Amino acid sequence: MLSKYGDVLFEENIKKSFNFKAKDVSSVLGLNHSVSLSEQCVRHYEIDLEIYNDIFKDSREMRVLLEEGIKYLPVFDRLYKDIFFCLYKYSPVIYKECNIRASSKINNQIIRKIVKLREFKKLRKSCCLDVFNSAIGCEVLGKKAIEILKKMSQKNHTDEDDKNEEKTQQEEEETKKDTLGGIGGIDKGSRNTDQDNIPDLINELKQLEEDVDSLSREETDDYIKQSIEESGHSRENLNQEDMKQLYLTLEEAKKRLEEKERYFEEKLKGEQDYIEDFAQDMVEAFNEADIQVRELSECVESWGMSESSRKPSRIPFDVKRDAVEKIRQSKKLKELSKIIGRFKETALEDEKKKSKDGALSINSVKIGNEIIRTLPSEKMLLLNPITKREFYRKYSEKELLQYELQSNKVKIKGPMVVCIDMSSSMKGSREKWSKAVAIALLEIAQMQKRDFAAILFNEKALDPIIIEKDEVDPKKILDIAERFDGGSTEFEEVLEKALTVIENSVFNKADIVFITDGHCIVGDDFLRKFNKIKRQKQFKVISVCIDAGSKKGNIKTLRPFSDEILLLSELAELENANSNIVHKIFQKV
Repeated sequence: MLSKYGDVLFEENIKKSFNFKAKDVSSVLGLNHSVSLSEQCVRHYEIDLEIYNDIFKDSREMRVLLEEGIKYLPVFDRLYKDIFFCLYKYSPVIYKECNIRASSKINNQIIRKIVKLREFKKLRKSCCLDVFNSAIGCEVLGKKAIEILKKMSQKNHTDEDDKNEEKTQQEEEETKKDTLGGIGGIDKGSRNTDQDNIPDLINELKQLEEDVDSLSREETDDYIKQSIEESGHSRENLNQEDMKQLYLTLEEAKKRLEEKERYFEEKLKGEQDYIEDFAQDMVEAFNEADIQVRELSECVESWGMSESSRKPSRIPFDVKRDAVEKIRQSKKLKELSKIIGRFKETALEDEKKKSKDGALSINSVKIGNEIIRTLPSEKMLLLNPITKREFYRKYSEKELLQYELQSNKVKIKGPMVVCIDMSSSMKGSREKWSKAVAIALLEIAQMQKRDFAAILFNEKALDPIIIEKDEVDPKKILDIAERFDGGSTEFEEVLEKALTVIENSVFNKADIVFITDGHCIVGDDFLRKFNKIKRQKQFKVISVCIDAGSKKGNIKTLRPFSDEILLLSELAELENANSNIVHKIFQKV
């Protein structure tokens, strides 16, 4: 059986199936071919970058973190991205050091140490193939990393101040020697001293790497084009020596870069204790991240924000992040979250039982990411290394063509409308119970491809909160959960608004779930109108009377417009997600 996550692999420990041999101008000219080195330490593809960049675009907090981290480690943005890849990818591969740019080698050493830690492996279990969890975990780790780097930076500056006083005289003597010229053809601006610190060296390396890239990809090509235009010759007619001359500046820049790389690697060898300390100091962050990820993951699942084949679309990271933060900061929503989670489990179990005995048939073709329903033509993309990436992209974006199956027992139905009493007497456990049931019913509505509406009411009815079958909107769900006005109870206006929702639907067989603990007489004229439309649209009303044992009169006022009345006579049942009353509600819609 395939596990949810694979091992982190090191490039030197795996066999390469094939090598790409790039051809460029320099290879045609017989010059030494420059192998493209990676800024990142973790192997990744276009789809991985797209996922990461989507989060970067949506998350202001992430952008602030990276801006702060670069102050202490100039390649912090690359380190952050590598950590995300390690958390998210199924089986990340860490590049060999020789395949990484010199400016990123410190990241490579850090990554290689932290992925071996037991605490990191534990965190990966919660994050692998989950974009939101990986982003949250990365955020926690990023904050801790900045805290550690800041302390190290302060300590280094203190140590440097002590050394400066001792070496003043030596530096003055070296300055006098520098007036005689650079050593080995390198000007004094690029010389290395013992006082070079890692961040400064990395910045120098990055600048030199950018210079080489610029000469290789932009200035040289422009210069060649200009020379061709001025000479009136074609590119093929330029002799080899002339073209080699164009690369002299590039070769000189490469030599300077190579010298700085050698010095940096030597300097890095003396920083191994710091790198080891950094990795060990991150252990606390891994544990904290794991706790937060698990907590937020449960919250996301309870409130219907998880990535699932049942969900018609993805929720943008910032929208999900804001919703989760709102839930975490609200005592009421946190308490409700636990109840919703239990009720949703019951709802999903009951929904599965409805279609268990029904034969499935192909209804149409739609887009999604359920592998078992994916069309063979899409699976063929996996056979080619290049098109395989396109398959991964389509999977991530839920754009794979797949069969839409439908049970022979399941017919298209009208909207599901939940009317929730928010009068003063409902405050407390009754409110939590009714809203947990409503949000669990939303999950069932999405499984049944039905529109959903929640109408909160007291003596007045609020406008319906409508969530269409192809819509995922955490804000609307939280609006249902948070709103509570108190007041008295009135039935007619809320039933009128429920009728409007049903009449606006092209489908019959809608459901109204009416939850109240109140008592209200409905007029005869309204009842005649209501029941007439009920027969035309073939919908049913399931009323739930809370605490019916002490309010027998309430049942009598519900009976004229209800097809079925469920009595919740024991308030203890409000905490029981497996009570008979809960099962009956979920089974009847």
